Amino acid sequence: MKTETYKLGIVEDKELRFAVIVSKFNGKFVYGRHKKRETWEIPGGHREVNENIALTAERELKEETGAVKFNIEPVCDYSVKREGQVQDYGRVYYANIEELGELPNFEIEEIKLFDYIPEKLTYPEIQPILLKYVMKYKIEKLISNFKLRRIYAQYFENLDEVKKEIERLIPENASIGIGHSATLQKMGITKTFIDKGNIVYDKELAKDKKECKEIKKKALIADWYITGSNAVSVDGRIINVDHSGNRVAAITFGPDKVIIVVGINKIVDTWQEGIKRVKNIACPLNAERAGFNPPCVTLKKCVDCSSIERVCNSLSIIEGQSLESRIKVFIVNESLGF
Repeated sequence: MKTETYKLGIVEDKELRFAVIVSKFNGKFVYGRHKKRETWEIPGGHREVNENIALTAERELKEETGAVKFNIEPVCDYSVKREGQVQDYGRVYYANIEELGELPNFEIEEIKLFDYIPEKLTYPEIQPILLKYVMKYKIEKLISNFKLRRIYAQYFENLDEVKKEIERLIPENASIGIGHSATLQKMGITKTFIDKGNIVYDKELAKDKKECKEIKKKALIADWYITGSNAVSVDGRIINVDHSGNRVAAITFGPDKVIIVVGINKIVDTWQEGIKRVKNIACPLNAERAGFNPPCVTLKKCVDCSSIERVCNSLSIIEGQSLESRIKVFIVNESLGF
């Protein structure tokens, strides 16, 4: 089997037999499970006779997800050639679902939200290719919009590539602050720079609360600051929420240079979607990881509580910067962190 993608307009409209809709809801990808299968698939289906392909996409999205309110756009066309069969063509769309209703009683038994690609796919030779094309398209828009806001952004295939670039950028005599991040822990970035001889301020190295506070203060005036992010939006914004505020403070002002490493699962369409993601996905998971128990840990969603254990005390939205070279956003083609 061979799957190929094409820019819009290359394949004639009459050849398009399918519509596939890569869709997200509340910052996560939407997949459906067919009633006759145990695997997951991206919404999509056949074009009906004399049906406009755009209407096919809208109809299939509604039928296979229960989407009520959404924004949808065409991204590319594709073809699938199976051995001994004719070549089939289709169009790929991207949809940001704002409201889900009841799932219609058609072929799909249930829908589920994933960070990226589930392990059990119905069409493993087709849909990952289409999904990656869509995400490349979204990332190109994101990088372009960041540039308009004077924020540098770069795409990497994996964390190893990012780590090599960070090591290349930061000199051996520079001091480095580390913002607490599951992504950075996976990279092992603190140990890497300590072994190189850099002064590293990472609160995870603290022996007690007093030392932790001192380290966080020193990180605010380090030469470089490396951290993750709760969300970045395609419209060019960086969204973060903090418990004590040290990370959002350092991103905003203090260190001369800031590197933000973010997985593909953190990309949302708008800053409003970013806040939803932060409040309903990142905060409950981060609170649980830190041993706190605000209501969102149990409810798995934000209820705008006033609990002393809430971890979403400081909200930051970076919309641009005056010093163009200060903040760099490194986007990784992996699902990373919360």
